[in-house]
Amino acid sequence: MTKQEALRIVEKLGFELRPRKEIFCLYKHKGRLITTTAVPKGRGPLYVENDFRQQLKISREQLALAKKCPFGAKEYKGHLIELGLIEEDEVEEKK
Repeated sequence: MTKQEALRIVEKLGFELRPRKEIFCLYKHKGRLITTTAVPKGRGPLYVENDFRQQLKISREQLALAKKCPFGAKEYKGHLIELGLIEEDEVEEKK
């Protein structure tokens, strides 16, 4: 995985990016911090793919889908709900 792929994934999943020495990525839901990760600046391979995946709290299969596109912000939010890390929105519960 390259750093550019990692950035595309966190942006697609709805993370807030804060550039510093590394690009600090935060996932918030209703103002509450759920998870974080960091992506080094620059180009080239990202040698900590397993750590990156674990920080996002997704499986290898979900990471592969996120690289290809079918796993986006909506699917990621649903996954975090399944894990019990965030609660469903009231609007979604009424559907």
